[in-house]
Amino acid sequence: AGIPSWRVKVCAAQVMADPIFAPSDTELGGHAYCIYLADRPDSERKLEWVILDWCYLQDPEVLITEKPLARNGGTEGAYREIWFTFNDLYSWAQSSFEVGSRISKNRTTQKEEVLAPLEDILKSLASETIEKIFEKLNIDIE
Repeated sequence: AGIPSWRVKVCAAQVMADPIFAPSDTELGGHAYCIYLADRPDSERKLEWVILDWCYLQDPEVLITEKPLARNGGTEGAYREIWFTFNDLYSWAQSSFEVGSRISKNRTTQKEEVLAPLEDILKSLASETIEKIFEKLNIDIE
C-alpha cells in the first residue's frame, strides 16, 4: 500500500471490557490492534499515533485526521496499558526487561543434545511412576 513500516505498528494491550455501556477501570481484557502514525500539523509533534481498529470500537466513518490520539486512550479512552508493539521489521517492549540468554545465530543444536536430557527426564518420570504403582499395589521390589 506504500505505507512505510515506521508508520504502522500492532499493539498488544489492555482495553476496557465494555467502554460504552459499562465503563470500568477494573473490567479489562486483552486485545491487539493497529496504530498508525498520522500527520497532525496542528500537533506540537506534527505526527501522532492514532488507533485503527476494525474489531473493537470500530469507527470507520471517522477520518484519520479526526481520530482520537492513542496516547489519550483512543475512542472512549478505552485503550489502556500497552504491553508491547511490533511491525513487520521490529518489536518493542513498553518497559525494560532482561533476557537471560539467547540462541546463537551461528550454532545449531544437535538432535542428541536435545534428546539425551529428555530421555533422562522420561526415565526418571517412568521410574517414579512405576514405584508409585508398585507401592499402591503393595508390591516390594528388591
